[in-house]
Amino acid sequence: ILHEKYVYLIIHQARSILKTLPNVNQINLSNLHHIYIIGDLHGQLADLLHIFNLNGLPAADNSYIFNGDFVDRGPKSIEIMLLLLTAIILYPSSVFLNRGNHEDIMITAQYGFQEEINNKYPVRL
Repeated sequence: ILHEKYVYLIIHQARSILKTLPNVNQINLSNLHHIYIIGDLHGQLADLLHIFNLNGLPAADNSYIFNGDFVDRGPKSIEIMLLLLTAIILYPSSVFLNRGNHEDIMITAQYGFQEEINNKYPVRL
């Protein structure tokens, strides 16, 4: 588990970037060699790592769109969110996050993300 001070730094930096972005992503595909579209990770970190192993990590020339449902159900939702937020910090022009229904506060309460946060980080972040 990543120390909470680093979790806070990642969240704070990513939030600063995300606040500047529009609600709807518009992507100029002419500048991209390729783009990977990933959806419904649902806390399955092994799946995300496998995707990165096959296709490479996000980078200036390796873009990803993540189509929501990053969290809930699987045991590593926090780790997925921290990894995706770190990717946004490093490559804000190459990583796009589209919120799914499992990123809604009511759904996260029902399907386990809030419980995972409270179990792994009992101090309020």
